[in-house]
Parts: sequence; structure tokens; C-alpha cells
Amino acid sequence: MGHRRFLPAQHPWRMKKSPFDNTREVRIAPTPLTGDEVAAQLESLQLLPFGKTIRKRKRKRSSAKVNHNWKKMSIFFELPYWRTNALRHNIDVMHVEKNICESVIGTLLDLEGKTKDTIKSRLDLQRMGLKKQLHRIMVGDKYLIPPARYTMSKEEKINFCRILKDVRFPDAYASNIGRCVNINELKISGLKSHDYHVILERLLPLAIRGLLPKDACDPLMELSLFFGDLCSKELELNELDRLQNQIVVTLCKLERIFPPSFFDVMVHLSIHLANEAKNGGPVQYIWMYPIERFLRVLKNYVRNKARPEGSIAEGYVSEECMVLRLQRLGDERISKQLEILSKGSDFRVFNHKGYILNGFKFRTKDVERHLKTQNSGVIVKEDELSGYVDFYGVVRKITEIRYLDNNFAILFECDCDKENWYTVVKVKPRHVFDMPDVEANDDLEAYQLNELSDTHGQLETPLVNQDEVVLNEADDAPLVNQDSEVLNKDDGVGLCLDESIIEKEEELKELDDASDYETDSDEEESHASEYDLSEKEDSDTE
Repeated sequence: MGHRRFLPAQHPWRMKKSPFDNTREVRIAPTPLTGDEVAAQLESLQLLPFGKTIRKRKRKRSSAKVNHNWKKMSIFFELPYWRTNALRHNIDVMHVEKNICESVIGTLLDLEGKTKDTIKSRLDLQRMGLKKQLHRIMVGDKYLIPPARYTMSKEEKINFCRILKDVRFPDAYASNIGRCVNINELKISGLKSHDYHVILERLLPLAIRGLLPKDACDPLMELSLFFGDLCSKELELNELDRLQNQIVVTLCKLERIFPPSFFDVMVHLSIHLANEAKNGGPVQYIWMYPIERFLRVLKNYVRNKARPEGSIAEGYVSEECMVLRLQRLGDERISKQLEILSKGSDFRVFNHKGYILNGFKFRTKDVERHLKTQNSGVIVKEDELSGYVDFYGVVRKITEIRYLDNNFAILFECDCDKENWYTVVKVKPRHVFDMPDVEANDDLEAYQLNELSDTHGQLETPLVNQDEVVLNEADDAPLVNQDSEVLNKDDGVGLCLDESIIEKEEELKELDDASDYETDSDEEESHASEYDLSEKEDSDTE
């Protein structure tokens, strides 16, 4: 919570009370501290031994006003250059994506131990006086927990799980996510970090479309687009500034819908990722995926060494008489290769079930009938002849035509009928980078390329059997009516609980609050943010 402080000073949401925490936000955004300022704050700390300590010490309540959150001094400050280092810490985007996606899926499917919408969170709303439409309601001798805007019915959960169960990707793009989905029990388990990465950036906007109300669906789509843009291979400083402004608005929209328990430290860290990318560069070079892959190689865990591939095949056939006529007239456009093609092809043709063309793999639709991956989707890019309209299709047959001098042409017979519509997601192949053309004396700047944008040479992969959707709806307009806030679903069925369960949860909550100051300090220590937290209430909110 408290992300409104990162909004511009004149933003109207700063003065809104009921959609957020019933207070007006007048604080300014925290200012990043320099290395010298951090070192000055750390000088007063007592040096602690490195690693875990056996003896436990109780955390005592202190009436003195603290001006920072540090618990111990990092050993890296012993390095002479550490104070002047532009990026003294690195937030791992891989684990941030994993934890955020896990919380979103757990909350939407109400998974035990993963959801953030628990009985305790509803009791917290009642104690804090927030979101009164989500408070428990006494019905007879039982309590009714009203459904929230993100609450799914059983049928909606089945549709959500079925999309994740039936999705198919190109080779080595992702693991078999479907085997981790149990439609009968409406559970998702056993996902790896990269699985959450794919779900958050690719599948979540497709899965929640049509299942959630617009005010709950839009901010989740914007969150997905934010991480998709942030994880691009090329970054541009202007684009990072836009992402920084976008994530602030997105988190504020989520605050209007989700309970305060949803906004743990991982959700909050997303607000710092765009600024860190300015100093650290593209996140693909500073996250943990290469390290984990390297460790798996050492342990001989790698079983699938295929690479994602895809391309567009083009064939040009010319009549020999026309070519020879132009050649006699001295037409410079007639090249040696065109002359060879004009002489005709071999009478034999070769049909393939799969073909690697220009380093990209294609397969026919029939071959993929029993496979969990998909490499049959193609796109014919727009040009002047087609009226600048893209054509999508599925490969039915691959034919190779051979010519003299080892020349050949690959023809794809595609099915472009519209009986079964697919949702098309453009996937950029690995190890391919788009760099701007600059002069030798020009200063190089990073370049941002959205993998969902219209880029030549990308593979069009049909994912799920749904209608086409426009995912980019990142406007700053409020999602719900400011005067009449709607937080629950009219067509949803709430959870009915016995009064004894509520009383037991309240007793457990009081015991948890009383034991907060007697926990192991080493287990509770978290990374302190290098920001100016001069007021205690500011640090609590942060």
C-alpha cells in the first residue's frame, strides 16, 4: 500500500480517500540516497557476525525515533569503490515475477496457502475500516464473506485452468505447463520460476479475459505488459521512463481492488525495477536465469536442448522466356541466381514433416497432433500488394523444390480458413537483437523493443482458441466510479462461515500481533531500501 506517494503532486488520486486507505496522500516520493549518505547511517550500527546466529534476541519496542531501516552493515562497503557505485544492489526480476505471479494465481483460484484473500485479511479490512463492501455479513448464526471483484466462480476457475492446461508453445520456449494444472481439483502446482515468467507475461492476459470485471482485469493486464516490456532484450531510456510512470498507476489501480495483504514486499519492489534497469541495463543480463541454468548443466539436469525457431519462407518462380529476354536486353536486374531459377526445377519434389529454414524450425499441423509444443503457426507480413494486411495460417504441408547449382525453394501450404479463431501472440526468437543504425561518432543509446509489437521476422504462435484481444489498455483514468465504489461481484457467491471459525481466527490474529515483537530478528531481517525514511510513519508505509 501507499504507492500514491509516487504519483505526481497534482494527481487527483492523491486526494481520494475511500478507494484506497481512507486517507489523503500528501507525502512526496522518497529520494534515493547516495553511497556516502548510506555509509553515514551505517556508522552507528553495531557490527554483527556474518550468517545466522544461534542465540535469539527479542525485538524490543522502542519509543525513540529512528531515521533509517538498517539492521546491519553490508560487507561490500569495505570495497573502496562501493560508495560511488551507481547500482549497489540488484533486485532479481526473476524472483519478483515468480512471487507476484504466484500471489495473483493463488488469489484468483483461492489456493490454500497461496491466496492473499483469507479470513484474516477480511478481518483486517474490518479493523482498518477499509472497503466496507467486503466486510463480513452476519446471516443468522453464520457469517457471509462477500465475493470480491477478483473472486472467480467454479465455472470461471475451470475455464482459467483449461486455458493453462491446453496451451502449446514452440519448442524450448517453455516447459509443459499443462502437466502442472489439475482441472478437477482446480489447482496449479509444481511450476518453476520460468513457468511463472511465461504465465505472467503471456498467458495471464489471455486467461482472465472475459472472466473478471474490467476494473479487476485491466490492472492485471497492465502488470503483465509492464514486465513484458521490462524484460525486452533492448531497452531505451525514454521507454523506461514511461514504464516507471505506468507501474505507479498500475499499483494504485491494484490497491483499489485487492486487499492490503496482497501488497507484500515483492509487489512493492516492482516500482523500483525500471529505475534499476537504467543503471544495470537489460534485465536479461542481471537476473538469475543464466546462473540457475548453469547450475543445472553442472548437475546434468538439462534434458531438452532444442532452441525456439521460426521464420517466414519465401519462394520466387520466374518464367525462363521472360528472364532470357530481359537478359538479352541487358537488364541489370537479372542476376545469376534468377537465371538459374528460370531454367526450371527438378521434376522431383520433396515433402517434409518438419524443416529448419534460416535457423528456424517449422512443423506441419499433423505432426503436432500428439506433441505438447507448437511450431506450425506462420504469418505473411503486410506489404503494398496485400493492402498492408497480415495473413495468419497453419502449416499443412512443406514442399522443397530443387534447382541447379544447389539452389532450392521451400513452399509452405497453409490453412488460412477462419473456422477456428486463435489468439496470436508474437514471439521474438532468442539470440536476435535489433540495434539502431548510428554513425561511428554518434553516442550509442539502448533501444527498447516490445516483443508484443509488430516486428518483422517474428513467429506468430497461435496459443489458445479464443477471440483476438487488444492487451495494451494503459490509461490513467480511474477504473471505477469515484463516488460509488464497487468492490464485490454481484453475480458471485460469497463464502459462508460458522461464527466459531471467525472467533478462532480473531484469537489467532491477536496472538500473532502479540508475538510480533518476540520473533527471531535474523529470520525477520529484510533488505532495507536505500531511500530517505526520516519519519517512522513513512518507513512503515513503505
